[in-house]
Amino acid sequence: MANIDYVTSHQGQAHITTQNVIDLLAGISGDVRGIKTFPQLYNGLSHEITDALTIQVKTGAALAGGSFFILEDAYDWLLDPGTVGYSRIDILFLVMYEDPDTSVQSCDFVYEVGNLYPNGTTGTAPDAPTGTNITTTYPFLRMDMTDGSIVSVTDYAQPYLSNSSLVETVNELVEQLEQEIGGTVEQVQTNTQDISDLKSASQTMGQQIQTISQGLGTQVTYTLSGTTLTITTK
Repeated sequence: MANIDYVTSHQGQAHITTQNVIDLLAGISGDVRGIKTFPQLYNGLSHEITDALTIQVKTGAALAGGSFFILEDAYDWLLDPGTVGYSRIDILFLVMYEDPDTSVQSCDFVYEVGNLYPNGTTGTAPDAPTGTNITTTYPFLRMDMTDGSIVSVTDYAQPYLSNSSLVETVNELVEQLEQEIGGTVEQVQTNTQDISDLKSASQTMGQQIQTISQGLGTQVTYTLSGTTLTITTK
């Protein structure tokens, strides 16, 4: 007899574990390595630069490797001041903890400060925090600083899109592509534009589609044969 854990069955006793739920959510989200936000919930876990050294993360809900968490109150992070003539890369990590004695799990954001490097040169991001009670870390925001002020913020989290949202997004990209090439993706005539322009347009749009598909864990392919561009999802 096969050893199958029928998780959603009625067994007359509590048997669904936290790990069962994590595995389910990780399977639905299609990504166990990053953070998937829900833009429609609360304020989407978005961020805002409020002054030269402060970034605010707004309320929101997200999946991180299948673990579901909610930031219920907006939080302000005051970054370490920099130095004129130097740049720095700082990272805000989402960190998962587990108490070794009680097995109680928790999570929090941890701010790591990078090393200074002269303006105009290339720096490196700080390493993720480590510790005996840290189980997993996820980079959430990258803050690039120059001359003591935030100049840009990169959001490592990606919005979670359902299958219907995927179809809608791909359709929007296809419509943009059709406008670029002056035809349809099913059968594009070479007399609309030079074929080199068609290839350039299809590659640019295809790269955008691939970026979305990679975040969703969904395979999206595009091929250009002669004058026919084909986009498929599965």
